[in-house]
Formats: sequence, C-alpha cells, structure tokens
Amino acid sequence: MAGAVLCTLNTRHDSSMIAGLLRHSEAKIIFVDHQLLQIAQGALNILHQEYENLLASGSNNFTIRWPKTEMDPISVNHTSSTTSSSKGVVYNHRGAYLNTIDIFLVCGMGPMPTYLWTVPMFHCNGWCVIWGMAALGGTNVCLRHVSAKIIF
Repeated sequence: MAGAVLCTLNTRHDSSMIAGLLRHSEAKIIFVDHQLLQIAQGALNILHQEYENLLASGSNNFTIRWPKTEMDPISVNHTSSTTSSSKGVVYNHRGAYLNTIDIFLVCGMGPMPTYLWTVPMFHCNGWCVIWGMAALGGTNVCLRHVSAKIIF
C-alpha cells in the first residue's frame, strides 16, 4: 500500500459518522462500493472536500514511505460505536502478520484457498484474513447480503 494505512469503515454508518471517522483517521483516499456512494458523497460534503480540490492536493512526485519497523501501523479499525463514540484501534505490521499466520495455521489453509466472507472486513480488520488471502493467492468471495439461505 505504499506506506498507506488501511482504515476500513463500517458500512452500516450514516454520512455524518463516516465523516467523523474519515476526519479522525486523516484519510487521503477513499474507495467506495457503488452501493455506498451516496453515503460517501454525503460524508465528503460534510468534510467540505470537493473532488477537484482533492485531486489538486495530490502530487505525481510522491515518495513511497516504506515501514521503518514492524511496529508501524498498517490499519486503523473503528469500533461500532453502539454505546458511545467510535474508537480507533491501530494494527501494526507485526500484529497483522502474526494474526494472519495464526488464522491460516489454525484453519489449515494451503495455497490458493477460497474464502467466503461472512464477517465484514471492517470488523477487527477481517481478523487479518484479507492479508493472508493475498499472500496465498486465494480467492475472496464477497456477498452483498450475508444470510444462511444464500450460504447453505
């Protein structure tokens, strides 16, 4: 990710909560699924960040900032804010790596696995499965709506 820190957001939040999380994480780029575009646009409007201004603030001559140590952050995950304001939790490279290895050893996954996502990727960084699937050359299967009827 060229020195970037991933910050997955809860797809169930409204525009004002997403704006607060974007502000807190100091996000520079946002990737949005087309089904969530209206919420994302609302969040960006709240932040008073117009698309053209966002593009103008970028540079073609950026320098990649590689992690200096394994303790540098790789992702920020936010709590669901069911009882109070959302709190950000930082995963570092070492923690994400160790959790990824643990998950795949416990589950016995080998090369090129297929993984059905039933837990949102924003939940605990997808238990770090997202990193391991890329490393193993795996296939991620994502459903628009998770239900037992669809899965079984």
